Amino acid sequence: LIVAPRVTYGYLNATLTSMGGDLSVTVFLPKNINNASEDAFYQSSRFEHGSMIGNIRRVIRDSAGNPTAVHNLYGTELWRVPHDPQWPESGVGLASEFGAGEDGPLCTYRCGWNGASSVTNGLLGYKEARIGEPFIKIGVGVLVKGTCADCDVSENYLFNSAYKFAEAPNWTYQKPSANTIILENGALLHSKNLFGYHLRKEISLTDNVLSVKSTLTNWGEEAFTTPWYSHHLFSCDAQHIGPGYKVELGLKPTPTGTNMGSLYDEPGLMWWSTPVRGYAKLSSLNGDAVEVQMFREVEDGKRIKVEFAKDDATRGSFVLKGCDTSIKEEIPEVADPASGINMYAFNLYIERGTLSPEPLLLLHLEPGKSLSWTQVLHIDNATPPPTSTQTGATAANTLTAYLSASLVKNGDNSMLRPLESITTTQLYVIFVVLATSVGCAIQLW
Repeated sequence: LIVAPRVTYGYLNATLTSMGGDLSVTVFLPKNINNASEDAFYQSSRFEHGSMIGNIRRVIRDSAGNPTAVHNLYGTELWRVPHDPQWPESGVGLASEFGAGEDGPLCTYRCGWNGASSVTNGLLGYKEARIGEPFIKIGVGVLVKGTCADCDVSENYLFNSAYKFAEAPNWTYQKPSANTIILENGALLHSKNLFGYHLRKEISLTDNVLSVKSTLTNWGEEAFTTPWYSHHLFSCDAQHIGPGYKVELGLKPTPTGTNMGSLYDEPGLMWWSTPVRGYAKLSSLNGDAVEVQMFREVEDGKRIKVEFAKDDATRGSFVLKGCDTSIKEEIPEVADPASGINMYAFNLYIERGTLSPEPLLLLHLEPGKSLSWTQVLHIDNATPPPTSTQTGATAANTLTAYLSASLVKNGDNSMLRPLESITTTQLYVIFVVLATSVGCAIQLW
């Protein structure tokens, strides 16, 4: 079953909903899906085009079932604004990349926890290509070597620069059920050898669980090894990263939990990054995890990059918390020795617009072989729901919360004002918005 995607937010996307409409997830779709002519949210050369999953909207209810708040998670309001689809960094939410997020076609320094050799930055056929010839970036497509603005005669690959496409990427879209979509993409390159890949993304939402299953197949004649990670461009309600945000990382603290500095390194301090200790407190969480609690708002231009020491026991899990919400991600295949999915590293990246835990996986594929891994995100309340009975004033505040999310989503900020100042005409529009987005909210009246 192929269902036509829709255009909202100004970009082609599909929306998954569950819990009676209380939870929705936006999947921004790649360009040329089913020959659609609408613009795509991401069209650059770094991130997987099928991994733009964000703008998660959730309604919080009290113990009586009355809505008390609406939150927007993994939003587009803070990261790389104004948005430019051609900017390599302009992803959203679960934006993922094959590679280690570093320059160079192969890793030559600090190559993961085990010092793996011959690890590609998600590239196939790069060293065989000459300037002006094609190479493959997995999850992106066929690019032209030497065409980025910062490229020079050294022929070095620059992961965060935009390369021209040798051919338009080809993606297909299916929606086999109301809460599942499937995106597929592949590329072949006839060089000295045959290089190629096929990528399948199955994205589903069931109750409060978002699952993203990726399956990568080696279509080429040579084996390859590459890291993969999801950037997790997390913020909530357009609130800058600072007090109120924290993340719990599935890493084993030191035995005493006091010498936290021995758990991590910050290799960028010499030239571009800022020490994490000036913005967040790292501590042991019951001896089972590392808690990173933000205590200072991150200023514009500040970037923080933390690389954690090797932990043989970690499974790459973490829990993000902010805006009354807890998001726990697990990748079950990491715990299965037979899966072929291994940990490569565990990093944490922080800017004013994102708190990004980044477990990196290491993938090795022989010709014709496939590997699958699944991001399983449990989205829940960070604390128990409120139990107080709503008064008329509380109901009005709740309606305002609905409008804040619904009207911003529909591009009308002018009506975000106290309910008592809303005219009869505007009240009619309110009911239209509520009926289309959260119809059950009318019961508040």
